[in-house]
Amino acid sequence: MRELTVFRCRAVPIGVLALAVWALPAHAVTYTVNGNLSDGGDCEAPPLEGDWDDGSDTCTLRQFDLAAADTLRIVNATVLAEGTLGLGPSFNHGTIDNEGTLVVSTALINQGSIVNGVGALLSSSASLRNHASIDNRGTFVNTSTGTLSNPGGSIGNNGTIENDGSIVNDVDGTINSVAGALFVNSNALSNLHDFHNDGRFVNGGPINNAGLFDNAGILDNDFMIFNSGGTIDIDAGGTFNNHGPLFNQLNSVLDNAGFIDNTDEIRNFATIDNTGTIDNAGRINNVCSGTIIGNGTINPIDNGVITNRLLWFTEVGPEIAWCGGPPDLVSYDIVRGDLSLLRSTRGDFRQSCDGCLGDDYAETVLDYEPIPEASEGWWFLVRGVTDEGVGTYDSASLSQIDERDAEIGASGLDCSQPMELLVGGALSHGVIRSEASNCSFVDAFVSSGAGGLSDPNGMAHGPDGRLYVASGNTDSVLRYDGSSGAFLDVFVGSASGGLDLPRGLVFGPDGGLYVASALSDSVLRYDGSSGAFIDAFVASGSGGLDDPYDLAFGPDGRLYVTDQLLNSVLRYDGTSGAFVDAFVAPPSGGLGDLFHLAFGADGHLYVSGRSNDLAAWKVLRYDGTTGAPLPAAGQPGAVFSNGATLGIAQDLAFGPQGLLHVTDFLGDSVLRFDGTTGALIDTCVPSQAGGLDGPRFLLFRPAPVLGP
Repeated sequence: MRELTVFRCRAVPIGVLALAVWALPAHAVTYTVNGNLSDGGDCEAPPLEGDWDDGSDTCTLRQFDLAAADTLRIVNATVLAEGTLGLGPSFNHGTIDNEGTLVVSTALINQGSIVNGVGALLSSSASLRNHASIDNRGTFVNTSTGTLSNPGGSIGNNGTIENDGSIVNDVDGTINSVAGALFVNSNALSNLHDFHNDGRFVNGGPINNAGLFDNAGILDNDFMIFNSGGTIDIDAGGTFNNHGPLFNQLNSVLDNAGFIDNTDEIRNFATIDNTGTIDNAGRINNVCSGTIIGNGTINPIDNGVITNRLLWFTEVGPEIAWCGGPPDLVSYDIVRGDLSLLRSTRGDFRQSCDGCLGDDYAETVLDYEPIPEASEGWWFLVRGVTDEGVGTYDSASLSQIDERDAEIGASGLDCSQPMELLVGGALSHGVIRSEASNCSFVDAFVSSGAGGLSDPNGMAHGPDGRLYVASGNTDSVLRYDGSSGAFLDVFVGSASGGLDLPRGLVFGPDGGLYVASALSDSVLRYDGSSGAFIDAFVASGSGGLDDPYDLAFGPDGRLYVTDQLLNSVLRYDGTSGAFVDAFVAPPSGGLGDLFHLAFGADGHLYVSGRSNDLAAWKVLRYDGTTGAPLPAAGQPGAVFSNGATLGIAQDLAFGPQGLLHVTDFLGDSVLRFDGTTGALIDTCVPSQAGGLDGPRFLLFRPAPVLGP
C-alpha cells in the first residue's frame, strides 16, 4: 500500500497558515469517508483504498486536486471543501461520489464527475464551475452567496435543486431536470443554451433566457421571466402556470403545444406560437409587432384580455417606451394629458392636453418618473417625425370620433409649433428673441424700457398668447403683444396688493397669475384676466419665507418657491397656499446659494446656484418626489451640471430635444447642457446678442402663428 504525502500543521501559532494539501499517487485509488473521522479538523491522510475511521463525522479539505482516475467517496459524513488563501480553488478531475454531505464554501472547479446520491446533500456557498458532469439524485442547494456556472458541462437533476444564489447555464452548457425532479429558483437564473425540464420547476426569482428552455413537465412562474432572444418551448403534455410577468422580447419565441395558465401578464414583443391551450385570466399584451399565431385555443377566464400596445411604461425604470416606426422616422413628438378631464369633456383633447413632453425627441424611451395621485390619470400619445414633416396623433380605429390632431393642435401643446426662446436683460431692460431649435437670434422682441420696463424679471406666456413681464424697479407686471412685442398695458399696477420687487411669476392651474414679491416675503395672486389683486396666496413669512425668487407648480400640483436668503426650496399647498415643508434645504446635496428652479420632463427638480463651498455655479438636481439629491453620473452631492463655464447661473428651462438652457448673468449669454448627462453642449445665445445685458429669466413658448 503506497503512502499519501500530507503536509499538516497542528497547534499552529497565530499568523501561521495551516494547510492540508493532497499530493496525487501514481495510480487510480478510491478515498472513502464513512462517517468516522479524526477530530473535525483537517482530513487525515487515508490509506490508498481504505476509509477514514477515527471517530468523527466531519473533516475539512483545505485544497485538493483529484486525478482523473481517482474517486472521492463520501458515505454518511460531512466534508467541507475550502480553498486556501493563496492556493486558489480545488479541482476535481476524477469522480466525487457523495452519499453524505459535501459543502463547497470557497471554490470548486469540476472537470470530472460529481454524483450526489439519493438522500445526499451538496451545498455550495461559493463558486462551483462545471466543465463536465454533475448528476444530482439527492438535494443540491446553491446558497445566497453561491454561484453555479455551467460553461460547457452537463447538469442532470433527478432529485431537488434549490437556487438562492446565481446559476448561469452558459453557451455550451446543458441542464436536464427529469420527470419527478424538483428545481426551485429563488434568485437569479440565466440560460444561454439548453435547459430541459421534465419534472417541476418553481420560479420565485428572475429568469433570463437567451437559449432554449424546453418544458415537458410543470413550470410555475411566481416572479418574472425574460425571454431575451431565446425560445421557451412548452411541449405537448407540459404545463406552464404563469403567475408573474413573462416578457417575450424581440427575436424571441414562446412556443406552446401544451397548456398555459396565465393569471398575470404575458407581454409579447415577438411571436407566440400557440398550437395548444392558453387559459387567460390575466393579460396578454401584444406590443409593437408582437403577434399570436397557430391554431390553438385561447380561453378568456374571468376578466382576461388580449390587447395590442404601441406605448407602455417599462419595468426597468421610470420610463415611457413606444414602438419604433419605419426607417424614415428621425424623431418623435410626445404629448400628455389629463385622463379625467378627457373623460369629463367626452374626449376633448384640446381641453385635456397639458403638455408636450418631447419635441423632435430622437429615442424611443423617455425618462418619466411622476406617478399620478389617487383618482388621477394621464393619457399619452406619440407621433413620428420624418424629414418631410410630422405624422399623426390620430388612430385608425373606427372608435375615434373627432380628429385628435386638430384638437391637440388647438391646445398649442402639440409639439408642432416652432418654439422660441425669450431672454430678459435685467441691465438692458428689454427682452430678446431667438429660435429655440437652432438658437439663431431673431430680434430685440421687447425694446429697452418699453412701457416703463425696468429690471425685467419673471416672464410668462399667458393663456391669451400675450407676454407678461415682471418689472422689478416699478413693482408692476407689464403686458406685451405676443406677436410683435409691442407694449399693451400695465397688467398689475405698481405695488398692487403690496407687490414689492416682483421676480418670478407663473399662471396657475386656476388661471390666476402668481407673483413672487421679494421684499414683502410673499406670493401674491392676481386675476388672470383683469390683473386685479385677489389675495396673498402665500402669506408674508409663511414657512419662514424670506426673499422669494422663483416659483413653479410641480407635478404634484403644489407650489414650489426658491428662497434666496434661506437658500431653500419651500413647498406650499397648490389650492390653499398653506405651508407644507422645506422640500430642499441646505446643505442637502451640497446646496449653498440658490436662485431659480425648473421641473424636467422626468419629474425631477432642477435648481441653479452654488454649492456650499461657494465654488463655481452649478445646476443641482433633486428627486421630484422625495427631494433627495440626484446627481448626474460621476458627480458629487446633487450636481447635475458642473458649470465651470458659468459666471453666475440664473434661470433654467428645458427646450427642444430636452436640452437644458441656463442664463449666465455674468457672461450675458445662455448655455445649453445635455438634458440627460448634464454635459455642456454649446452657447445658445452668445454674449450680448441684441444688446443683452445681465440675463436673469428666460422663457420657452410656441412661436406665434402669423396669419392673414
